[in-house]
Amino acid sequence: MGTEARARLSLSALLLFTLWSFAEVIRGGQYPGPTILGMGLAGGIAIITRRLGRSAWLGFVVSGVALAWYICLVFASSATLYGLPTAGGFSQLVHWVAEAARKSSTDVAPAPVRPGYVLMVVVGMWIAAAIGETAAFRWQRPLLAVLPCMALFSLVLIVGTGTAAPVLVAVFLALLLTFWGLESSNRLRSWGRWVPTWPGHPEEPPPHITGSLARRMATWCVAGAVITPILLPLGHGLIDWRNGVSGGSGGSGGIGGVSTIDPLVSIAPTLLKQTNQELMRVQSNVPSYWRLQTLAAFDGTSWSAATKPSRPITGSIQLSQGALEDTTRVTQTYSLTHLQTRFLPAAVNPTDISFGGVGVAPPSTLLSDPATGDLELQEPIVGGLTYRVRSSVPNVSYKALLADHIGDPGPAYLQLPEKLSQTVIDLARRWTASASAPLDKLLAIQRHLRHFQYRLNVKGGASTDYLTAFLTKIKAGFCQQFATAFTVLARIEGFPTRIAVGFLPGSEEQGSHTFVVRGMDAHAWPEVYFANHGWLRFEPTPRVAAAVPSYARIPATLRGGSGPGGARNGRGAGNTVRGQLNKANVDRRTGAFNGFVPRRVSRHRFGTPEWEKAFSRFGRTLILLVIFVLLAIPLLKAIRSKFRYWRAGGARDVAEAAFAQFEDEAAELAEPRVPSETAAAYMDRLLTSNKLSARAALGLTRIYERAEYSASGIEDLEADEAKRLVRQLRTDLWSTASWWDKAERIFSPRSLARRP
Repeated sequence: MGTEARARLSLSALLLFTLWSFAEVIRGGQYPGPTILGMGLAGGIAIITRRLGRSAWLGFVVSGVALAWYICLVFASSATLYGLPTAGGFSQLVHWVAEAARKSSTDVAPAPVRPGYVLMVVVGMWIAAAIGETAAFRWQRPLLAVLPCMALFSLVLIVGTGTAAPVLVAVFLALLLTFWGLESSNRLRSWGRWVPTWPGHPEEPPPHITGSLARRMATWCVAGAVITPILLPLGHGLIDWRNGVSGGSGGSGGIGGVSTIDPLVSIAPTLLKQTNQELMRVQSNVPSYWRLQTLAAFDGTSWSAATKPSRPITGSIQLSQGALEDTTRVTQTYSLTHLQTRFLPAAVNPTDISFGGVGVAPPSTLLSDPATGDLELQEPIVGGLTYRVRSSVPNVSYKALLADHIGDPGPAYLQLPEKLSQTVIDLARRWTASASAPLDKLLAIQRHLRHFQYRLNVKGGASTDYLTAFLTKIKAGFCQQFATAFTVLARIEGFPTRIAVGFLPGSEEQGSHTFVVRGMDAHAWPEVYFANHGWLRFEPTPRVAAAVPSYARIPATLRGGSGPGGARNGRGAGNTVRGQLNKANVDRRTGAFNGFVPRRVSRHRFGTPEWEKAFSRFGRTLILLVIFVLLAIPLLKAIRSKFRYWRAGGARDVAEAAFAQFEDEAAELAEPRVPSETAAAYMDRLLTSNKLSARAALGLTRIYERAEYSASGIEDLEADEAKRLVRQLRTDLWSTASWWDKAERIFSPRSLARRP
């Protein structure tokens, strides 16, 4: 392997490590696949344009066009025209980037895999590969070659979790110095054979010729190793700075002193950082759960919103659900102190909103979602906002809810992931088998989940089906696992369900009706839709601060036992009351309970994101193409050699074909022939490497020169001898060549460009 190949491999390692470090920013997903392929295409274009003698700027133009085609093909494949980019495809790309920019204000590292994030990573690493290849091997500017990698790696350290920053920086610096050293060796080697690059090479003179230059390079490498850690942050990154994560047990940690809440809930445990920092104060006549956003779409791993706020509001808030029975007017005044958010906290079913205080938000910037009641600002705010919300909170009892029936808010709230294990479905059936009323089924699910353990230090396993593992093996976690499990199990039974993300009521200051909400109060909980009472919260998380609502508990007077209204047989009056209600509300013809008809659960096939499917198709096609090329190149080389002999018209042509075959072998296993170099001079140069038999080499040269320049030509026996000598020399070359040279001889197409 030559010095250029070594330098290129070290640059590739630096690029791949930079990409791998993005695991600190993006949570899982298949983003490395399209990025690695993109880097390969960018580097390949730079190499080809250099080998063809074209300008570097032409290479950049070609690379830019190829990048546009590639990202359209992967991220907007449905908008392409027979694989060619269209205006609609570019519009889709802009949409993904804009969506990612909007979500970046609330996403917390490691953020969920969004198409916009992946798109930006692909573009960034493509540019890094193109500039790195061109600057290192065409312009010979190694510092410029690594600047894109350094910029991207610095971004990772700034916005990433920061948990592995010291190790990442150490490895990055090691790869960086390795590349600089190997690139310097390649540059010295390119200056001439007299320049000492590797100790022990016989053709190189004593190292004092370039000793001064080597010392200066070493000085700069050491200086880079010392200075770079000072410039690159090693502590908590920008996301942590926004989150205000403290290194201690309390207080408002971090630099900026603000916090964000990730509205996307994942079933698998992620890095959970809780802080005691105050986020907001809420004055309310009734404590409630302060909701930020509701989520309904589940892909088997993460939740996302089924709809988004789109209706501007100035005061009153219109919800699409019908009138509710028996609600309580709850007035809340929010003072956001250290909460960075786009979604405004509010109790369920907000009806109107007004602003005041520092940082007044213009009414025109506020949007609402009629289906959920979510309130979203077009631009995120960071504390300093005061506003008042009035909500119609359902005032419901256990008995009233038992008599209610399940409503129908739409099919989005019944959708299940495509790959839902039969174990989870059977578990839902088993847990609810003994319950007949809808409320009883929901309480059975809630009761079983509250028998699990609430723990913050649950580690995510390697299982791709974490829901099944959580319900059958782990049986411990925090709110996101319990809320997800309840929602999925309830949907299996046909209940329209969603997840709400927000905060617990917080701690109340004595006698003031003011609730102080801190980072540790962040919470996620499930909600079920009832026809007469709307969306109602359930609490499957066995957390002390997360109390079960009164309507989700069977009153003591209705439970079995010896108390008033109880029964000693263990069934109790509760079952009697429920039996009477069930009997009164069951339609004898349909078996429906107050309009609740068990229905087949619709399964929306979320499946794999579209960009992953497009890349999978593109990748499979490319793999097949690469395999075809790799198989075709050695076959074409063999056919080419046979063709030379086949078209030979006499002994002279056979000798020329034999020497041409030797040139092909030697060019890729040893050294290529210089255009103005004679056959004898070329063979003498090859003999200095001690890779060839001198007798066979000189014999082949003698026959070839006689065939080429002698007036009488050569005999057939000499032509056959030339073929035999070529086979012997080929054996010598293969026995002494490195694995890299052998691979190049088999798969490199360069020799195919030579004249047959």
